[in-house]
Amino acid sequence: MQKDFMRFKFSTMIRIFRDKSIDEAMNMKFLKQFAGDKVNSLRPMIESLVAIAPYLTKNTIKNEVECCYTFDFPELSEEMQKCTYFFYGEDEKAYKTCYKHVKKAYPNANYRVEKGQGHITYACEFTNEYVKKLKNIINKSSL
Repeated sequence: MQKDFMRFKFSTMIRIFRDKSIDEAMNMKFLKQFAGDKVNSLRPMIESLVAIAPYLTKNTIKNEVECCYTFDFPELSEEMQKCTYFFYGEDEKAYKTCYKHVKKAYPNANYRVEKGQGHITYACEFTNEYVKKLKNIINKSSL
């Protein structure tokens, strides 16, 4: 049931972005409801969606949603888990619905939860800070 709902929501969003300019998309009411005062931080993601929307088919959208609901966590050694990092925004749905499952699958991984952040906004709004964190992780990695 939830999978059907997500397919409907994603299909609706893609249909809305088809044949829109980036400026038209950025000024859409639903986007402002979704992101609040952080709409501009989503611009890179919205630009990508506007660019690919004309090429996505019903089957593509179905497959995209399907992979979100049928993911099997690959087994990772304890050593590999210690080299794995997960970033979440405290206000994003993935944190609320997936975090416990990921933490159970990978108890030795590294987790960071950004308070007061929603879906994607942290990486978009605080890009330089986010990139610095990723560079530090890479530089410390032994892989």
